Amino acid sequence: MRIQSNKWLWSAIAAGCLASGANAQVPFIENYDSYAVGSVINGQGGWKQWGGGANSSSVIVDNSTGFARSGRAVAVDSFVGGETSDLVHEFTGVNTTSKTVKAYAYCPTGSVDKWFWILMSQYADAGPFLWSAQVTFDPTAGIFGCDCGANQNVQGALVFDQWVEIRTQIDFAAVGVPNTEIWINGTALAPTYDWAKGVFGTDVGNPMNLAAVDLYHFPATTTPSGRAYWDDFSITEGFPPPAPIVYCVAKTNSLGCTPVISGTGQSSATLTSGFVVKSVNMRNNKVGLLFYTNGGQASTPFTGGTLCVGGALKRVQGLNTGGTPAPVNDCTGIFSVDMNSFRAGLLGGNPNAFLSVVGTVVDSQFWGRDPGFPAPNNTQLSNGLEFTVGP
Repeated sequence: MRIQSNKWLWSAIAAGCLASGANAQVPFIENYDSYAVGSVINGQGGWKQWGGGANSSSVIVDNSTGFARSGRAVAVDSFVGGETSDLVHEFTGVNTTSKTVKAYAYCPTGSVDKWFWILMSQYADAGPFLWSAQVTFDPTAGIFGCDCGANQNVQGALVFDQWVEIRTQIDFAAVGVPNTEIWINGTALAPTYDWAKGVFGTDVGNPMNLAAVDLYHFPATTTPSGRAYWDDFSITEGFPPPAPIVYCVAKTNSLGCTPVISGTGQSSATLTSGFVVKSVNMRNNKVGLLFYTNGGQASTPFTGGTLCVGGALKRVQGLNTGGTPAPVNDCTGIFSVDMNSFRAGLLGGNPNAFLSVVGTVVDSQFWGRDPGFPAPNNTQLSNGLEFTVGP
């Protein structure tokens, strides 16, 4: 494989040849669950070693043989004096409109040698090669470094022992202007840059095209060098929605606790799970519901607290906070609902059609009973959560 450098170009193309794997078009989803644990992925599902070379170090694992985010994952590795895992998948037709290329990476404590997230604007087994996105993970230094279209490497702290999302967003329709952005765990690493100018912003005329992904493990300095793990790789149309926003003021309940709302995952107009809206610090064993609206935020006096949602209010089906069993009264209660499941009709109720419209901005707030206050203020209210419906 070849790593792009602003000083030199390093290459190591392995000998041997694999049959060319099938190219894939958008959407492309790879969770590695269809491959046998312990098998070498090269030669399966269009995955291969850089240059079509031989390889035995890109191996399918599960949580009994390594680390997997869901089901199975692929481990990349290298050995002193031996193989280097250099896992490539080619693509065709990924060159129009906006695309999101995403995967999850896991670096266990004790790893030594570097590994990389690389997206190629041009790739063929025998070359030529052009690099348009490159992130280096360096476990020894405890950092990652992004070559984000400039000569200055952007660095951050490497997270160990947990799955981390890495995402590259490219607008292939935006030619000649900044059109590419790289994110780790929901944080943009640098300003957008021009895909056609390459990872250091010095190339001329790189094609507006995603030719291949390269999940590369640097040659080992010691054995073991430390496996790195990849899971849930995907290429999808469009960009994901912005992260949910918490706003407004929750009502302190009659036990003196203040509810806290949150949103985990991504709202989707098509997925049937994966976006959980939750509020903790609620009174235990109380009924309630989630208000939601496309009418915007609000800050209106309401039952001794603040109504944070405006316009015509909709609601999910009835909920219960649970928590410590009666007769104890405390703040261990939690309201929780997966809004993707609700939108899909899997939780009952009557989900509004706007939950299935990409780009809709939705505001939400939990309401529940609180008998510690006299009527009509006998309610508990979370703060507000605003989210945008994604694809």
